[in-house]
Amino acid sequence: MDYFVYSALLVVIVLFVLLLTVLISFCRKTKKDAKRSKQSGTVRKSIGKEKTLSGTSGFDKFGYDLEGFNREGYNRLGRNRKNQYNRLFDTTSQDAEGFYNPNYYPIFVTPHAEKRFRERLDIADYRKMRMLALDAYRFGKSKRQIKKTSAYLVEEIEEKYDNSIVLIHRNVIYIFTPDNVLKTLYKNDKITL
Repeated sequence: MDYFVYSALLVVIVLFVLLLTVLISFCRKTKKDAKRSKQSGTVRKSIGKEKTLSGTSGFDKFGYDLEGFNREGYNRLGRNRKNQYNRLFDTTSQDAEGFYNPNYYPIFVTPHAEKRFRERLDIADYRKMRMLALDAYRFGKSKRQIKKTSAYLVEEIEEKYDNSIVLIHRNVIYIFTPDNVLKTLYKNDKITL
């Protein structure tokens, strides 16, 4: 009988030790979590919600940093740190300006537009032409984004080129078709941004 009591007492002691180690590790974990959350800080949003940033990455659970920009450098409205709107950020099947999604309709430069690049901008490299066309597509200003006094000039250009979308980027007017093909371009002398 004594053997049975001693073995039962030993089992109780082992269980007590296990319970004690679990409690100690839990306490250490909560202290580390509290210390980590104190280091990462809490940001107060203007709408009243709080978001906690993870300690190492600097981004909240939605993928935005303290200034409100994601890893690609855009905020929730699709603007970068220079306040430039990026059409690639939220293009669905067709956006309000008439463009189709570039994932399905990639940016293309026609031979006529290549000729105009060489004549008017003195650029002969096709890759650079395509990059400039892509930048114009991403950051160019449409008639909805410029002053109303200048918007009527853009509308005149759109009427001249049937079913086209006019974007102004770096003082150059780019004329695209709705399926993201650059038709032509020329330097901007009239339209103020």
